[in-house]
Amino acid sequence: MTEKNNLVEEEIVEATELNEINDVNETCECEDNSIDVECDCTAVATNKKGPDNKFLAAIDNYFGVTKSGSNFKTEIIAGVTTFMAMAYILIVNPNILSGANGGKLPEGIKSAFYVATCLSAVIGTLIMSLHAKLPFAQASGMGLNAYFAFSVVNGTNGLTLANGLLIIFISGILFLTLTLVGVREKIVDAIPKGVKDAIPAGIGLFIAFIGLQGSKIITGNPATLVSMADLNFLAVPFGIIAPMITTFVAFMLIAIFSKLKIKGAILWGILGGTALHYIMGYAGAFIDPFNAGELASTVAFYGNDAIVSSLQGVGQQIADGSAVTSTMLLDFLIGNNAGVLAPNFTAEMLNPITGFAVWGTELVGKVFTEGFIFKGDAAVIVGVFISAVLAFCMVDMFDTIGTLVGTAKKADMLDENGKLPRMKQALLADSIATCTGAICGTTTVTTFVESSAGVAEGGRTGMTSLVVAGLFFVALFLTPLAYLIPGSATSAALIYVGVLMISSVKDIDFSDVSIAVPAFLTISMMAFTYNISFGIGLGLITHCVIRLFTGEYFKKGDKCKALKADILTMVLAVLFILNFVLVSH
Repeated sequence: MTEKNNLVEEEIVEATELNEINDVNETCECEDNSIDVECDCTAVATNKKGPDNKFLAAIDNYFGVTKSGSNFKTEIIAGVTTFMAMAYILIVNPNILSGANGGKLPEGIKSAFYVATCLSAVIGTLIMSLHAKLPFAQASGMGLNAYFAFSVVNGTNGLTLANGLLIIFISGILFLTLTLVGVREKIVDAIPKGVKDAIPAGIGLFIAFIGLQGSKIITGNPATLVSMADLNFLAVPFGIIAPMITTFVAFMLIAIFSKLKIKGAILWGILGGTALHYIMGYAGAFIDPFNAGELASTVAFYGNDAIVSSLQGVGQQIADGSAVTSTMLLDFLIGNNAGVLAPNFTAEMLNPITGFAVWGTELVGKVFTEGFIFKGDAAVIVGVFISAVLAFCMVDMFDTIGTLVGTAKKADMLDENGKLPRMKQALLADSIATCTGAICGTTTVTTFVESSAGVAEGGRTGMTSLVVAGLFFVALFLTPLAYLIPGSATSAALIYVGVLMISSVKDIDFSDVSIAVPAFLTISMMAFTYNISFGIGLGLITHCVIRLFTGEYFKKGDKCKALKADILTMVLAVLFILNFVLVSH
């Protein structure tokens, strides 16, 4: 070794002892702020000091930002991206929950659900940030809220809104108990490697599907269930096509920015899509349901019966065949294609105290004051109660596990054993969030799959989720923050994250049927059933069935090693079978 190389090695050692550097690598480049031996692939020690400011240094040390290879700018961008990708829940969740009990809830309950959704997201995400120190955000889960509103508290089985919140609270207590005794961590370990490898790809396909639906590029079809939307400019109103254009342009912006390695590509794509949304909207794309001409043309396009049927589906009591009014069309567009509506700044900037007042009288704490008061047929109530607790328990548990493992695996956050560090803390945060969500007056609070958007932007620590919690808190008082970001723009982010996550299929050994079949079902059924936990459940069931009937569990000479390893896996498979055959979904 040359004298120069010896000298540099001594400098590296000295710098390391002084905490001036924390990484020594090989490089082929001469970089600034580095101690370079020569520009010929030799040792390099790179300065990775944290911030000099004592306050920022304390935050950095607490979350381990620098240690994780991230920085404050990246974590903040990741937090903003995650918030923007999941801000839709602030609009969608109140709309869904206000349809509970057949829509016969107190006046102003929608604004109260908005407050409950915000507060529960703040609390749940803060716990994830400060306790688990992971970049995952929490809020009321999609799917679970619809099940709550239209199956559990549907106005026909005798259960009230408070009774339904009690079910959520009990399921949260059950989650919490399982977490504290360590069972949930063992459940994570019991998921076979093939299914674990399939989870990120399944989630990617699932959230891409959500994005395509949110932009209306994929629509319902009575013959094929789903199909691509009609893009014929000669037959379809521009206002109907505009959100699809926004999504496509925003998606391409994200892809181009990512290829150019521009930091914050997803965030800039969302902002670009938002700008395009308003440019096209005020250029003629926005539909005014109170304009007689636009009312008639829009109803003619969608069909009177389709609009009436859709409104009945969300709890509005409308007689079949009734003529669609401007108010009915407005409700329909809000629920089905809000991207075509101009923002109503007057209505959306009302004093937030109004929402807090209704929340305080109609939702918060009702789980304790009215949740234990039951009316109606006891047998029906008991049956619904037990099945609902089982359903919420299974769905939330595996949705959370799937999101945590899948997103962390894609971000290379798993350790050498394929486990997520601080998994127990993350599961504990999820459990507590569910309990507090029920107290606040909303459905199961769960780890959001949209957290993967922020992770894709480089978020690696609880600093990311702290930013998300802060933005949810701001949104509590600035409701237009959620309304002004169109779903068509955030849909593009979801589709792109799906592209990133689907690549994990390369880790699956498709040459082995016992691995390929469970993995395929895990991936496909997440999207086809619109449920992450169903995909995991079918993956576990088929894994056990194939190994059982091919003799893997009873091979001689290995002392039934495979059987012992899969005991908990088989228990989970049986629970999923019971869930599928005993609980209506």
